[in-house]
Amino acid sequence: MSKTHRHILPRQHGVSFYTQLIFLGFLGGISFLEILPALAQPAGISAAVVSAVWALVPVVFTLMLVWIIDYWEPEPLWLYGFAFLWGGGVSVVIGAFINDFASSRLIPQLINEGATVYDISRYTASWVSPLSEEVVKGFGIILIYVAFRHYFNGPIDGIVYGALIGAGFGFTENILYFVRNYDFLAQVFTVRFLDGPLSHDTYSALFGFFIGFAEFSHKRWALVRWLVPALLSAGFFHFINNDALNWEGMTYTKYKILTNVPLAVVALIIVIFARFYEKQTVVDGLEPYVRGGLVARHEAKMIEQVKYRRQAIVWAEYQSRKFGAPEGVGAQAMRQFQQVVIQLGHETNRLSRSQSTISDSEQAYLQSLLSKIESLRRIFTTR
Repeated sequence: MSKTHRHILPRQHGVSFYTQLIFLGFLGGISFLEILPALAQPAGISAAVVSAVWALVPVVFTLMLVWIIDYWEPEPLWLYGFAFLWGGGVSVVIGAFINDFASSRLIPQLINEGATVYDISRYTASWVSPLSEEVVKGFGIILIYVAFRHYFNGPIDGIVYGALIGAGFGFTENILYFVRNYDFLAQVFTVRFLDGPLSHDTYSALFGFFIGFAEFSHKRWALVRWLVPALLSAGFFHFINNDALNWEGMTYTKYKILTNVPLAVVALIIVIFARFYEKQTVVDGLEPYVRGGLVARHEAKMIEQVKYRRQAIVWAEYQSRKFGAPEGVGAQAMRQFQQVVIQLGHETNRLSRSQSTISDSEQAYLQSLLSKIESLRRIFTTR
């Protein structure tokens, strides 16, 4: 291998990957632009801008949580952006259409003629919205699962993508609430965020958590099977949030406790479980390669702790510069190396759990990961 070739980072994606990414990003962006007139109409453009700034506060809160949850194996920023656009654009457009159709045509036909506007509003908010909105948000999670399968490695990724989609949905929905009640912006902000910080992002995170387990099954209907607990859990908490104030004896203080505390406990449990589950999945998946000498024991150990990975990046940059590589190549090579090793552990564990014969294409993918590992390793070692 020539010295120049040794310093070239392996290609990460093919043309079809970028084609899918551009198309889906375009779809999400166009959907978001479709909503802009509705955001500006009630109180004007300046009010919409101010409302958007206020609506960003919950988004920042969610992004901080996502960073904490996903720091062990962070997903690419472009996929974060797509998830947010899907939630804030496509999900809002389709969800609003379904809700409007239900409130104007479906619900009035299903309930008696004496039903009031309040009855129609309650049925729509309590029974239609939890289903329609969680389905359209959840479809974005499923789309990521199908189109970008190698970036969907279990429950933690499902939680992250779900939270970002929910944050996008909540962002656009909050702007709509703020501009329609612009004279009472502070009060509406308190109700929408301070009194209820766990909403769309948490419901969708629950949905994604269950979808993540479909990754470890080769059964044809695995995804459909996991859709049941995904939709039931997300829809259940969404229903309580939308309907509980109508319950007899309910006060606003009780409502805040009921809609936040149980959901927070559930969210904490699934995050802790998923974090442990993800790390153990990778460690177990790498063990055969460690025993076979294809992955060094210290390389597998490095993956387990973020601080070890950071130290390895500094070391790889130093080593690669000694070998004549341009500045930054060694650090980038080590980052890619760590990502590929983690992916190798995920894929190997997934295939071993699926209890089915590994296909030629799957075997070829594992081999391609091993080849990338070897190519990247040459950049900062003599091995």
